[in-house]
Amino acid sequence: MGNMHKLTLGLLGATALSFLSTGSAYALGTTAGTPVNNTFTLDYNVGTVPQTQITPPAATTFIVDRFVDLTVASSGDENVAPGSTAQVLEYTLTNNGNGDQSYILTALQGVDATDDIFDAVTPTITYFIDTDGSGVLDGSETLETYSGNTTTVAPDETVIIFVTSDIDIDEDDTDTSDITLVADTTDAGTSTPTTDDSDGDATNQLTAEDIILGDDDNAEITGDDANEGDDAATGTYIVAAADLAATKDVVMISQDGSGCTSFPVTEDTTAYSVPGACVEYTITVVNTGTTAALDVDLTDNLEDELIYQFAEIAGFTGTPVLTLDGAAVTAAPITCDTSAGAPATAQDCVLLASGGTVAAGATATLKVLAIIQ
Repeated sequence: MGNMHKLTLGLLGATALSFLSTGSAYALGTTAGTPVNNTFTLDYNVGTVPQTQITPPAATTFIVDRFVDLTVASSGDENVAPGSTAQVLEYTLTNNGNGDQSYILTALQGVDATDDIFDAVTPTITYFIDTDGSGVLDGSETLETYSGNTTTVAPDETVIIFVTSDIDIDEDDTDTSDITLVADTTDAGTSTPTTDDSDGDATNQLTAEDIILGDDDNAEITGDDANEGDDAATGTYIVAAADLAATKDVVMISQDGSGCTSFPVTEDTTAYSVPGACVEYTITVVNTGTTAALDVDLTDNLEDELIYQFAEIAGFTGTPVLTLDGAAVTAAPITCDTSAGAPATAQDCVLLASGGTVAAGATATLKVLAIIQ
């Protein structure tokens, strides 16, 4: 797994890796390289006379071998908004062996193409060291360029790794991007890959520290087998976007202009659109996305041929405000014409529903009643 992908531009504006130590203990017992010295004594009597104790000329010694094992895990997927920056995927790397190890970390994209809809180009890997131990990117960390091994992990120690990325604003709701974090084991403090002892030399079986690669088969990477000193896990960015659609309809309410000052109203399918008739405009906004659309501004410009009568909004949550030409809406008739020769009281008749929220799966409306001039 020696390939290092680099990201300079594109969807992952910056990919970041960070390390947070969370404690240490020896997962597999005795530390690698520890000499284990054993001695014995033999006491006996001849008749009733104790004889000289027999002791070995030297201790029987063997060296504890190094068992190399690691686990990389994703802490979960991340819902992201189109156009958002520095979105974080979190991973953990645990040294399950019995000796200090370093690791080369690589962020791969789209390893499983069937699950990866959008992708970035050539990631540049950087990392944050979590200096305050908070486990989050809170501004106290120092950004470093990642190149090869960056930290030594003690036996049974876990480091938390953050991958941060920018999301293109053109991504659609439910689009996904898979980021697979790969860790290749290296000798502590170096970028030299750790290899197992394959010399088959039984003469140093007990007198030297041998290395055994004990990692499991890695299902995240095709063709990666067990006992190769690496592991990987995949986290996924899932785009959670508002998906808005809007339509505007007009129906006849009355031919003589009656019933045109408040809601509810009933459509009159037999009425003609003659001067003096009442019409109802309805703008319908539907959010079929998986997240709410915030700070929605819906503007309706009434035509010069109309006299505004009344308006209302429905379906918005939060604190929506409806105004007419910048002021609170009224039920008084207002001529919608500011051209030459129009009445002095005429206005532009611009209705604005602002500041509201259209929740995921919700429908909101702006309804307007007007008389045809």
